[in-house]
Amino acid sequence: MAERELEKYEQNAIDTCPDEDYRIKLKKWVMKHKKPLDNYDLKKLKDKIEKFNRKHNKTS
Repeated sequence: MAERELEKYEQNAIDTCPDEDYRIKLKKWVMKHKKPLDNYDLKKLKDKIEKFNRKHNKTS
């Protein structure tokens, strides 16, 4: 699988996640898409980050 460069908005969305390990998982998920994320997939990415933050903040 050829890796593609992340778009600036994709990288900015990933950078909002506080956990480094989860950021790597998110980056791999984004890189699976052959084209840049559309609005729907960008919303899914942000939802994944919000879900992780809620779960992480609950246990802290």
